[in-house]
Amino acid sequence: MNWFDTLNDKRSLESIYGAEIPDLDSVCIRELTLDENGPSLKIRFDFGKFPSNPPLKWAQSGFNTVQCVLVFDQLSSVQIHGWLTRNVGQLEIVQESPARFKVTFNGSSSKFWLDCGLIWLQTISAYTNN
Repeated sequence: MNWFDTLNDKRSLESIYGAEIPDLDSVCIRELTLDENGPSLKIRFDFGKFPSNPPLKWAQSGFNTVQCVLVFDQLSSVQIHGWLTRNVGQLEIVQESPARFKVTFNGSSSKFWLDCGLIWLQTISAYTNN
């Protein structure tokens, strides 16, 4: 199973990447936000790969990085170890049962893992990363 098959709705990813949705082997985590509602954890990160045929507006603007926010809802546990200004590593999403997912991040400066019941894509955008 691909990581994006765990999403509640993957249409926006497919509209941008087509059949070339990138893996999560080299993402840059920008922000983690815990919320008591859900409870949930939001992860804002940059993909390691830009689409080969980006939306026209992105191409005309010279954007080179895709950023998204994934929400991990119905959170039952989370552990975070280390956090620096640059957190690059592998994000892995595994479906452990029909209603539970295990998510891990392994980077050189930080690691975290969580258990949740629902994963959805909140936003996807692009920008110029110098």
